[in-house]
Amino acid sequence: MSRRVIPCSFGVAGLLFVALALWLPIDFASRSQADPDTEPEASEMKLVAGEAAFFVTFRPADFTGDELVKAVLQDMPQSMERELHASAYGIDRLTVAVVRQGPVQIVRTKKAYDAAKVREASIESRFKGFKDKRFKDAPEQPKPEVNEKKVGGKKIYYVGESNRWTQGWCPIDKNTFMTGSVAAIETLLTTKGKASPEMTDALALASKHSLVLAMDGKRLRTMMKQSREDSERERMEWQKQREDRFKDKDVLKDRAPRDFKDKGASLRDRKPSRGEVFVSAQVRAEAAVEVAKDDDDLDLLFGSFGGGVVMLPYKPLLNAKFGLLTLDIKKTYSLTAKIDFATKDEMDDGETALKSILYVARQLVVMLPKHEREFAGMKPLSAVAKKALEAAKVERKGTTLSTSVTLTPEAGMAKKVREGMEEERGKGFNKDRMKDRVRDAVKEKVYKEK
Repeated sequence: MSRRVIPCSFGVAGLLFVALALWLPIDFASRSQADPDTEPEASEMKLVAGEAAFFVTFRPADFTGDELVKAVLQDMPQSMERELHASAYGIDRLTVAVVRQGPVQIVRTKKAYDAAKVREASIESRFKGFKDKRFKDAPEQPKPEVNEKKVGGKKIYYVGESNRWTQGWCPIDKNTFMTGSVAAIETLLTTKGKASPEMTDALALASKHSLVLAMDGKRLRTMMKQSREDSERERMEWQKQREDRFKDKDVLKDRAPRDFKDKGASLRDRKPSRGEVFVSAQVRAEAAVEVAKDDDDLDLLFGSFGGGVVMLPYKPLLNAKFGLLTLDIKKTYSLTAKIDFATKDEMDDGETALKSILYVARQLVVMLPKHEREFAGMKPLSAVAKKALEAAKVERKGTTLSTSVTLTPEAGMAKKVREGMEEERGKGFNKDRMKDRVRDAVKEKVYKEK
């Protein structure tokens, strides 16, 4: 992953993390003085353990404790704080939990935050660029109205109509708040699921590692199935509304569709356009039930990506019962992954997938610096990263797979990478500036010719 990616991805991105974590800019530094005791359970963490199908948790301060990591990440920690509107308070821990309605970011700040300011920056500022035509003659646009919804003893704030896309903000205490879609936050706050021992233990490891990532396979597959059912339900509702809208033929005579050549034509007279088939809501519902019987719970996940076929080799890892990944970086960078399966056959497929990830990672650490300018500054790391990945072995024990990748950079590596990144960044700046000059010159020439 590049430095512009904040680890709040879905399950597939988490699996790719296994392959890329020791090379790409997700190599976060470990805490120099880690607390040997596990962190106390916070109320929001109990909710994550009871509801989330996938989570990743880390301390941004850990990332800046290593010179090599600082060289690779560059301004990513600062960018993350700006994006979450916590620059003035500092982020002590960021946890991204994926629930049924989407990801929820749980931010714990170092200092007590100003709730009004962070709320305004998080949700109200999104509407500053939009102007209400009703007040076009007013000297200034009115502030967007902030709505609130009380859920699970907490208040969720949002602007506009509450739907699946509406973004919300929820204060938990003076140092913790949540951001994400209103629906996702509501799902997390109202969870009735029992906290699984595996997810609880994984969250407790946060104080011992730079980064902890965990996936509950059963929850993930259930979530995929529910998401597919929700999508189908929305399509059915839209279809029903469409049928109801055109049920009255008298309305059709007065309001014929725009593409009717004959303005007096009815819906029955119009021929459907290419690829368009009118199917009743009842028929669609019956067909959806039949398809769902044979459909894999994870099909929606892979079908929603343009490169779903490319991702298919890694699907066996998402069929696992539970997956855990931890990352530590001191003088030695260590990445460990453990994946539990229900049966031996599933573990066999999982082993093939895990070895494929290690192979792809070995190729990427060599190819990316050669062909992608963004990674060109990391060329000094290629050889040592490839060697570390080649040494990684996949071990089997019962129905559990495990692997560990260890990388020890040589002295002076941080300086080489930092200088390389700065050099490539300068080249990119010059190229972008040259492109702007050429574009401006072409525009000016076209304008004069007109």
